[in-house]
Amino acid sequence: APSLNVKLDLAEDKVVRAGVFRSLVRPGFQESNAGAVVDTEDNEIEGGNPNLEPTTAWNFDLTFEYYLSDLTFFGAGLFFKSIDDAIVEVEATDSVFRGQLYDVAGTFINTDNAEIKGMELTYQTAWTNGFLFVANYTLSDGETDLPADSVYGARSVPFFKQAKHTGNLSVGYNRESWDIRLAANYRSSYLDEIGDEPLADRYTDDFVQVDLTARYTVNDNLIVTAEAMNLNDQPEYYYFGNTSRLSQYDEYGTTYGFGLRWTF
Repeated sequence: APSLNVKLDLAEDKVVRAGVFRSLVRPGFQESNAGAVVDTEDNEIEGGNPNLEPTTAWNFDLTFEYYLSDLTFFGAGLFFKSIDDAIVEVEATDSVFRGQLYDVAGTFINTDNAEIKGMELTYQTAWTNGFLFVANYTLSDGETDLPADSVYGARSVPFFKQAKHTGNLSVGYNRESWDIRLAANYRSSYLDEIGDEPLADRYTDDFVQVDLTARYTVNDNLIVTAEAMNLNDQPEYYYFGNTSRLSQYDEYGTTYGFGLRWTF
């Protein structure tokens, strides 16, 4: 695939980078699988689409890097993607699928044109006493046009499985044998599955998770690790159309892990 990358040193501590490249992603096995799962009792079917086209895109990136010191970095970036034949998961009611009428039919289709544009901000710093801080944020605004002949309606929808806002805050300590990180990760809601009308579109709700990880190097051979994931016990919530129309609610709780790594 063609690509072009340019780097410009504005100063010893300031760098601008620009890039443009062409990308191609072929459908995955689940998406293009000719097989299907049929529920004869409820007259439902779910299967892949072997006629899917690969997804192609032109990607444009512009970034600015500022090295404030040996331990502090700030970065900002803009990006734009023009996408053809993006693949989305769809579900329709009372639909003909592979020559038969089903009450519910689910599969994958290619969309018409799609665009994603956004920005990224990153800041990280550390102190000589071992403490560190990292923050990053991404705004990604995308839209997809469903095909005019789609049974799901010729309409524009948010880009599939793409959260508009994502961010991370992390504090930690990294000195001598210890490496400890406490991180909070956030993502906004995103389109999870397309229905045959806007109120039937399924979304995954906003999500925030707090994780704690630690690593202690005993010697050149032995490392001890521990983790506590989802400390805030955040559930996963899915809805149709708007947050008042529940689709699915999952609670996973907090998980703990402990490990030993020995290097010979």
